[in-house]
Amino acid sequence: MLTKIPMFKLTDLPISLQKSVKKKLGIKKKRAKKSKGLTENNLHTHVMRSLRKLWCYQWKPRKAVLQMAKISESHYKCDDCLKVIHKSNIEVHHIDPVSSKFRDYNQIMTKLFCDEGGLKVLCKSCHARYKD
Repeated sequence: MLTKIPMFKLTDLPISLQKSVKKKLGIKKKRAKKSKGLTENNLHTHVMRSLRKLWCYQWKPRKAVLQMAKISESHYKCDDCLKVIHKSNIEVHHIDPVSSKFRDYNQIMTKLFCDEGGLKVLCKSCHARYKD
């Protein structure tokens, strides 16, 4: 005569046995799902990065300031020290600083997308003095 074996759950076993049974059966831990949304800080960083990219590659006053400082194909003149610098060592400086600490995007965009009078071309060493 056959006896019916009662069903049991894996959690009924001792923890040490649970691990070995899970390993033999190939049962893995369920990973917590990552949040698909952006946090407020991540969103702000993403927006600022996008605005700066737009300013860097498409803002015409920035290109005009660079064109005025251009000496040759790959050399520019620094507005502060008046040295001729290779294009890899130049930066465009905002006279009225743009701070990403602000959360008011209208204020940030007004300062970032200024006209030619609000920008100047500096070498990296001169630009570092303004960052302090």
